[in-house]
Amino acid sequence: MEGFWIVQYGGMEGRGAGVIVLLHNHVYGGDSGYHYTGTYMDEGDQLSADVLVHEFLPGTGNVLGIKGDFRLALKGTIAGAVIEGTAKLVGQAGVGIAFKLKKISDIS
Repeated sequence: MEGFWIVQYGGMEGRGAGVIVLLHNHVYGGDSGYHYTGTYMDEGDQLSADVLVHEFLPGTGNVLGIKGDFRLALKGTIAGAVIEGTAKLVGQAGVGIAFKLKKISDIS
């Protein structure tokens, strides 16, 4: 599970991509306008994570169409070097995105 991953995602406002490092049950990552930090758990073929998405470049759009920082609750299915699932905006039922993670390398 631990490693360097590419993340692709899509929502109501389009598509995007970034990178994520999963290490010791922590999430670290980012894209062109946001950085991500949080925690994750994997159990069998299931992944769950709680991630804070922080806007470091004000005015940058995102696939949810919201401004500023926000939290996502992720649920996904692990299939080898790929994880696919959904991420819901914490505190707003029905708002979310679909995501796909692809592992690029292990962390030694």
